[in-house]
Amino acid sequence: MPYIAPKDRAKLDPLIDQLAERIVEEVKEYKYDGAFAGLLNYTATRLALKIVRLQFGKMRYWIIAAVRHFQQRSRRVLPPRGPSL
Repeated sequence: MPYIAPKDRAKLDPLIDQLAERIVEEVKEYKYDGAFAGLLNYTATRLALKIVRLQFGKMRYWIIAAVRHFQQRSRRVLPPRGPSL
């Protein structure tokens, strides 16, 4: 995956921080610690698809493969969904 230059991070970080805070607020309504995983998965997928459509106008196989790769890498970090203990 390409490196992200510090100047680009500085532009995106405030937006990411704002979105993260909103997701955490939404999770509180569920009263279930693991609810963040579903909201995070939805948000990441929706963001990826929106970027693809804006950038390329339509889906192409290599784009689907790239997005799928991102999702698989994310699943290695996030725990599986299940009841809170």
